Amino acid sequence: MLSLSRTFRKVVLPGFNNEDVLVELQDERVLQVSVESGNFVSRFKIPDSGNLEQLKANMHHGVLVVTVPKFHQSPADRNVRVVEIDGTD
Repeated sequence: MLSLSRTFRKVVLPGFNNEDVLVELQDERVLQVSVESGNFVSRFKIPDSGNLEQLKANMHHGVLVVTVPKFHQSPADRNVRVVEIDGTD
């Protein structure tokens, strides 16, 4: 789920609480959600616009919500370049 200021991931884990669930940020901006019993593992790619330093997770009644605030960039701050296309028709 996306918003203008942050990205959300919602994972429904009925019967589990926050002590049963492990949320890990792995290499290549991959977020892994797993349960202690090993019966569930899911991975999500965090967008490049996501601020990993402010990543938060909240669990309530078996529903895990991971929030990743986005970096605020003005259009002038973006690193954009034009790529030349080779070839002929």
